[in-house]
Amino acid sequence: MRDRPVKGSRRGPVCIAHVYLWHEAHLMLNALRSAGLPVWLEGAEIHSMRPAAGLALGGVRLMVVAAREEEARACLADLPLPVMTALPRPATIMFAALMMLVLMGVLSAVAVAPAMNGFYPTRPSREARI
Repeated sequence: MRDRPVKGSRRGPVCIAHVYLWHEAHLMLNALRSAGLPVWLEGAEIHSMRPAAGLALGGVRLMVVAAREEEARACLADLPLPVMTALPRPATIMFAALMMLVLMGVLSAVAVAPAMNGFYPTRPSREARI
């Protein structure tokens, strides 16, 4: 495969980062590939099939050939860090929770209609009994 280490490298592959979010792993992978570095992901299959198991096993490992380790680390250091946006205020969270409860109450009241399939016999009319 083209993503595997180049033959003749001095040492085996080196893990340069442990990534716990799938999209961040691919962003780093593609940034290093665009710089011309031979990199690949280890453990990505487990993480995509069972994310909880992937996290328990240490996340996704970003691997690179040992001969290009310093270059890859320098390229990763140049990537901008994600910016933390402001968290919503507690009043906003409480309002959203209240609206969800109201919506669930309305939907549960509407969704309790009896099933309209099957056999529903009618009672004999009162006039027929007299």
